[in-house]
Order: sequence, then structure tokens, then C-alpha cells
Amino acid sequence: MSAVRLPKGVSVGDAARSALQRQPTQPEGSKRLSPEDLRARMVKESLNVGLPNDNSAQLSIDTESQMTLPVMEILLYDKNPRQTINDQWDAIKESIRSTKRLNSPLVVTRRPGEKKYMVGKGGNTRLAILQELFAETSDQDFQYTVVTYTPWKSE
Repeated sequence: MSAVRLPKGVSVGDAARSALQRQPTQPEGSKRLSPEDLRARMVKESLNVGLPNDNSAQLSIDTESQMTLPVMEILLYDKNPRQTINDQWDAIKESIRSTKRLNSPLVVTRRPGEKKYMVGKGGNTRLAILQELFAETSDQDFQYTVVTYTPWKSE
């Protein structure tokens, strides 16, 4: 990098003050924005930034951890031994409806090669009720739930 020489008799401070005092040139025909208009434009542009892509399906999690998942993206355990509807369905549903959450997180896992999580240690009834409540009400309180992820071990 080469050094820039100042004209004789001009100090570095004088050159800096001169540079700060210079008004930026505006393109011909453009309107100068007030500080308020500039701020409003910047805020508007910042709100147009898209959300990052959901790449949670690509994550490799090998330890137990907590996360928040959309209830409609969690699968019921397809080999659930319970073949009838839980006798306490209505009471459980009313409890979840009144608190708008589960008292304890669902435990989920993911089979090797699968993209979606599924119930891992019971909780099919609670998940089905959460999904039903969200489908019935579209209430955002039912859209997501906190879960405990446990790595896949076996069926």
C-alpha cells in the first residue's frame, strides 16, 4: 500500500475535518431523504428478510436433548400396543385445553433414515389430542410443543 501525500501546509486533522464536512453528492433527479425517512426505509427493508430454512431433519443428534417441534410434524408411534381410545381422552383433552400445554414433554425419537420425529416412549394420546386441538382451533398455543428427544435404540 502506498502512502498518500497531503498538500503542503495541510495537516492530517485539517484533511479529516474537510472530508467530514463534504456533503455526499446525490444523483441528479433524486430526492434527499430525511433521517426519519431513511430510518423508516431501513426498518421496512429489514422486515423483508426471509426466515432461514428449517434444516432440523438434517441434524444428527446423538444425545438426549430438548427441542420445540410443530405438533403436526410429529408422528404417532405406528406400533402402539394400545388398540382402543384412552378411557381418559376427554379429561386429558380438557386438561390440555385449559393449560394450553402439556404438563410434561413428549419423548420423541427418529428411526434411522426417517425425516420426521415420532413418539418414542408413550404419549400417543397426548400427541393426538394436541393435533386435534390445533386442527379444531388453529390456536398457535397448540401449534408447537416442547419435546425431549432421545436417540433411536430399537423398536
